[in-house]
Amino acid sequence: MAAGAADGHKGMPPKKGETGRQEVRGRRPVADFTLTDQEGRPLAFRDLRGKAVLVTFGFTTCVDVCPIQTAKAVAVQQVLPAALRDRVHVLLITTDPGVDTPAALKEYGRKFQADPARFSFLTGDPAALAGVWHDFGVAVKKKGPGNVDHTTLTGLVDPEGNLRVNYYGLHWTPAGAVRDIAIVLGAAQAER
Repeated sequence: MAAGAADGHKGMPPKKGETGRQEVRGRRPVADFTLTDQEGRPLAFRDLRGKAVLVTFGFTTCVDVCPIQTAKAVAVQQVLPAALRDRVHVLLITTDPGVDTPAALKEYGRKFQADPARFSFLTGDPAALAGVWHDFGVAVKKKGPGNVDHTTLTGLVDPEGNLRVNYYGLHWTPAGAVRDIAIVLGAAQAER
């Protein structure tokens, strides 16, 4: 990556000295939201209850960090043990709704070979998206056509809808995320 290419992406956690993976302490429920998926259908976050949900943020015209984040999220799907695949869903929530239509998101997902049964690419009304960004702690600033400054964040939500782990920037691995997914799914299983 060229020097300065990722300047528009805030990749580090808010507290100085923390690395890419940060466990969320206490109960941190994610507010329900409804956005539009790559097929043009509404997807309500509450409908994913009972699954671990990996949530990442980005936009389809990004040429630096977002494609790497998307590839990592797709890799999580690919390395998940078969026994966990139906218990995990991945979301990419756009930070550029003016460009990222359902058709654009569908093509983006196809380009990355994301499993559409388990990976949803979401867009929606800018006000609704702003609420989701705020809830996850993602700062978004449109700088021009195809140029969006946003926090580089992937979050792991447990089956009860609580944010459990934040992965900042590119300092996480699919294998590490799969370990965390197994932990939150195991904890959910143990509570039943």
